[in-house]
Amino acid sequence: MNPFKALLAPRRRELPSPVPAGSTAAEAAGVGVRLGGRPVLDSVDLTVRAGEVLALVGPNGAGKSTLLAALAADLPVDSGEVRVD
Repeated sequence: MNPFKALLAPRRRELPSPVPAGSTAAEAAGVGVRLGGRPVLDSVDLTVRAGEVLALVGPNGAGKSTLLAALAADLPVDSGEVRVD
């Protein structure tokens, strides 16, 4: 298979079952992430409830994308805990 096509191939992931409105869908507790030996997130706490609208706002380099990557398990956390559903 062409490596480029393999990159665009859909991933096989099992989707979670729906979460009742108002219940915790995702949570970060004391999350810390280091990239290149440098701390990027330090002791971040976040609770996301089903049905709410949430915005992550901050300047460039504040760690917004890093937090989302940690919640999605695309980046490992060095400290703390991430729970989804």
